[in-house]
Amino acid sequence: VMFLAIAISFTLVGLDLRAVGVVFSVLGIGIGFGVRNIAANFVSGIIILFERPMEVGEMVEIDKKIGRITKIKLRSTVVETLKDGTLVVPNQYFIEQIVKNRSEAKLFARVTVSVEYGFDTELIEELLLRAAERGIIKVDGVPDEKPEAQFIDFHNSSMDFQVEARVLDVEMKDLLESRIRHAIAALFMEHGIRL
Repeated sequence: VMFLAIAISFTLVGLDLRAVGVVFSVLGIGIGFGVRNIAANFVSGIIILFERPMEVGEMVEIDKKIGRITKIKLRSTVVETLKDGTLVVPNQYFIEQIVKNRSEAKLFARVTVSVEYGFDTELIEELLLRAAERGIIKVDGVPDEKPEAQFIDFHNSSMDFQVEARVLDVEMKDLLESRIRHAIAALFMEHGIRL
């Protein structure tokens, strides 16, 4: 009623309300675009809280960073990573993107190498297994499971191999991958294998 009274009084005084209407409509469009992401994150937060596709305490992988969910809020989710600190992820990301839940998955230390053509592929696999076993000895707490080596791909000028060993957490994964790389470098140098 007040707005109607103000509008009538402006017209009686002689002010053109079309100009005011245009200003408010442009302002409304601008505010609408600005609030769109906030509204999308809010709605996504409600979906996450009711559907529970993930919960506090679960391990997730976001943009190749693995971390544990510590808080789920209406607008964002807080993920604590080991190396990258705290990530505040908009809830819309969890609804629109593929997010890997790593809570139940087994974690592996994986090292991939590309080797020039002309070398014995069986020897390379054997050397990768030896390198993994050397690395496992130098890292405490690695599960007692045999590592695996695989010939995974061909490229124009190289062959790709991968070695993997089971680990318990991300810190152990990074440490073991480093130890395996050191062992691979030493063994490949001994046998004259070129990367």
